[in-house]
Amino acid sequence: MEQTHHSENQPAQWFRFGGWIFDIDRAQTLLAEHPREPKPLPVMPWVRQFGLDLLDEPNRVPILGVGPEFDREYAMGTYLAEPLIVATLHLPGSGNSSLLIDGTHRLYRAYQEGVSELPAYVLDVAESLAIRLDRQRHS
Repeated sequence: MEQTHHSENQPAQWFRFGGWIFDIDRAQTLLAEHPREPKPLPVMPWVRQFGLDLLDEPNRVPILGVGPEFDREYAMGTYLAEPLIVATLHLPGSGNSSLLIDGTHRLYRAYQEGVSELPAYVLDVAESLAIRLDRQRHS
């Protein structure tokens, strides 16, 4: 998993999970074009998946994980009312699964402050595929 800022070949904000690359800027545009109400996202299950509760553990093994460059100071200055973005992925033979693609810093702040839920926009399968930059190569 990786989130970074603009380069010549990437949008200003993107999220990488395995071979998938999600264009966060495109997701925000899509959400502006097709407004919806955010849904409550429970904080602790996602904190555990990203290993945000284990950042100080030297032998941590999170399911998704954040890199060593994760900026806790930046996270504590994020705006918790801004909805996170969750992609819905279709996994052949397994059905649909959710993947948080924007908001790990807000998630960390919520965890540190004891917030139990955050608002999240949920993209459907088609929308999630539409914002994947790798969709032509790895559908």
